[in-house]
Amino acid sequence: PPPSPSPVAPASPNIQASASIPSEANDLMNAALLLLEKGQFEEARTTVDKALAALVRSADPAACRKEATVCAAYKVALAILLRLQDQSFPVPKAALLSKFLSDIPLQTRHRMVTVRMAIGRNMSASNYATAARLIELLLSRGVPDKQALEQKLAACKESGLQDTFEQTSCPVCAESMSCGASQCLSCSHKVRLCFSTLEVIRDGSCLQCDFCSAVFSPSTAGFSHGG
Repeated sequence: PPPSPSPVAPASPNIQASASIPSEANDLMNAALLLLEKGQFEEARTTVDKALAALVRSADPAACRKEATVCAAYKVALAILLRLQDQSFPVPKAALLSKFLSDIPLQTRHRMVTVRMAIGRNMSASNYATAARLIELLLSRGVPDKQALEQKLAACKESGLQDTFEQTSCPVCAESMSCGASQCLSCSHKVRLCFSTLEVIRDGSCLQCDFCSAVFSPSTAGFSHGG
């Protein structure tokens, strides 16, 4: 069956300097976003690391968790973008990574770009159900290229609205499930991407950072804050 739809997460807010948020973190994150928009992904990721480190060093790190979550979202998004630049990366894996990228709650203008990227990569990989879901998301936002998107949506429907993502066993209920699904259709176990390895977490549970909400497989070293 096609994967269950992923919820449309709201756009992440900007980091705003305040009594608890260091102005350094605010300035660094703004710089990182400018680098992202210029396509300088490695430099942007390094700058996001510095913003996270500034939040960790703040007088009240606990008050910075919301902002740290924004940084972590952009850090993993940039890691995926860097991975997708590898021309030798297999098409099926690139399609899956782009699907996860499109679901990351970035600022709206950035998320619309990642959604378009995921549409193209998943149509190329014959993941028509996922591509159709993302096309419908764009259409709901009143984008200017409505006619072209409707043609792509029609092509997805003509192809049967099926996906070709790798099948795996749910680590909780052992039922077969798609790696491209948002959750197991049998037990609702969420499918998550490890922020460290950029692989689907195949364990029954995951580790989550209390500070920035990054998630990773229990078998990995984790997700550094500015390292």
